[in-house]
Amino acid sequence: MANDKETVEKGFSSVIHALLSFIPANVRNMVGFFSGMVLVLAVPIALILGVMILYYAKERAKVAEVPCWQLQVINNRVFKLNSCTGDVSEVKVGPSSPPQKKGK
Repeated sequence: MANDKETVEKGFSSVIHALLSFIPANVRNMVGFFSGMVLVLAVPIALILGVMILYYAKERAKVAEVPCWQLQVINNRVFKLNSCTGDVSEVKVGPSSPPQKKGK
């Protein structure tokens, strides 16, 4: 079993080596240098892009946290204002009992 696997690996290796032997050495070196330069430039660019995407997502999440609804008192009446859509609705407040005085 192990011998069959080794023969197949040696067979693929020899086929690839034979195909690469047709390519001139200076072209192989140029392709290797170019692929190395692409990797050297692509890895930092990918890291910087990832950090920028995370920062943008964090800033966008901060904007979404702003509440739209606010309570505001105008002429002793309470209104519920939606600053996102501009909706205004009056809040009905029931009669409140007068504050209790503390007795001695």
